[in-house]
Amino acid sequence: MPSDFYIFSATTTEEILTLINGLHSKQPCGHDDIPVRALKLSKCLLAPLLSNVINECQCDGVFPDNLKITEIVLIFESGGSKFQLITDRYQF
Repeated sequence: MPSDFYIFSATTTEEILTLINGLHSKQPCGHDDIPVRALKLSKCLLAPLLSNVINECQCDGVFPDNLKITEIVLIFESGGSKFQLITDRYQF
């Protein structure tokens, strides 16, 4: 099987609702500047739409650039240096 072949299962409205419910209301806005409180208040309207958009992206294999944004936060263990932790994990 080629390494660039993936099988995705379709997302459901219930899965989106579970994810939104799991967000902490005091978290800051993401890159889209939508407050968590606004997401939670409108979750019943947004969940079916988000589910549909995500499933269409998976079927078409086309993902908007805004959905490709990620943030990586390194959490350093106590006693180790920043450089040591990075070199241990990434094998430079």
